[in-house]
Amino acid sequence: MSEQAIALDPTYAQAYSLQGFTYWAEWALQWSQDLQTVERAFALAQQALALDDSLPQAHELMGFVLLAKKQPEQAIAEFERVIAHGNWSSPYFGLPGLYRSFFLLGKHA
Repeated sequence: MSEQAIALDPTYAQAYSLQGFTYWAEWALQWSQDLQTVERAFALAQQALALDDSLPQAHELMGFVLLAKKQPEQAIAEFERVIAHGNWSSPYFGLPGLYRSFFLLGKHA
């Protein structure tokens, strides 16, 4: 569905973020061991942020992708931006999400 949204409106940042989360989840849930999956999520996060740097979900995605890419300091900076926006509605964010990401990161080390 996010691919259709992007086709209809290539400036809709949320669609890029949602599509990026599908790639991130594919890797994080170990449906794919291909690092290109993480790179695709990274590219989509970059595109979402280029379109709307104020979008908390895009920063959240970037944080998770940076954890996957073993860049925890940069990931923390992205998560801090999410917190600054006051967005706690995401199903991935929060301490459980962070702990889950660190656990998954350790499994891919």
